[in-house]
Amino acid sequence: MNVKLVLGCVALLAAVSPVTIRFARILTAPPDTSQPVGVETSAVSSPPTSEPRSSEVEKTLQTGDCIRCNLSGANLSGNDLSRVNLTEADLSNANLSQTKLTNAILTGTLLNQANLERATLDGADLQGADLSGANLTEAQMMHVSMSRANLNGVNLHGAELRDADLSATQISQSDLSEASLYGAVLRDADLSGTNLSGSDLRYADLSNANLEGADLTNAQLEFATLPEGFNYEGTIIY
Repeated sequence: MNVKLVLGCVALLAAVSPVTIRFARILTAPPDTSQPVGVETSAVSSPPTSEPRSSEVEKTLQTGDCIRCNLSGANLSGNDLSRVNLTEADLSNANLSQTKLTNAILTGTLLNQANLERATLDGADLQGADLSGANLTEAQMMHVSMSRANLNGVNLHGAELRDADLSATQISQSDLSEASLYGAVLRDADLSGTNLSGSDLRYADLSNANLEGADLTNAQLEFATLPEGFNYEGTIIY
C-alpha cells in the first residue's frame, strides 16, 4: 500500500512540473522592447564634463599659451606663469596674487579688477592692457612695458616700477603712494588726481605728463624731468 502511494505521488509531480515551469517563465519574461517607449533623446543627454573656463585654465598652466582665452574670475594665484602668452585674454576679476608673470606677454589683455597683489611682472609686456581698478599692491614690476595701458583707479601702493615704461598711460585717480618709479618713463601720462606721496621718482621722465591734482607730498624728485611750468610748491626734493 505505501509503495503504491509513493509511486502515485511521483507520477503526479512529473505530470504537473512542466506546466509549473512554463508558467514561471511566462511571469518572468522580459517586456516587449519592440514597441516605442516615447522617450526623447534630449531628456537623457549627458551634461558636459567640464566648463570651458576650466579647460582654458588647464591649458594656460600646461602650455603657457592661451591667446584670447576667457579666464575671467579664474584663480591662478601663486602659479609660475613666466613667459606665458595671454595676448588679448580676458582676466578680469581673476585672482593672480603672488603669481609669477616674469616676461609674460599681456598686450591688450583685460585685467580690470584683477587681484595682482605681490605678483611678479618683471619684464612683462602690458602695452595697451586694461588694468583699471586692479590691485597691484607691492607688485614687482621692474622694466615692465605698459605704454598706452589703462591704469585708472589702480592700487600700486608700494609697487616696484623701476625703469618701467608708462608713457601715454592713463593712471588717473590711482594710488602710487610709496611706489618706486626710479627711472620710469611717464611721458604724456595722465596722473591727474593720483596719490604719489612718498613715491620715488628720481630720474623719472614726467615730461608733458598731467599732474593736475596729484599728491606729491614727500615724493623724491631728484633729477626727475618734470612738465614745463610744473609748480614745485608743497613738494619735497631729496
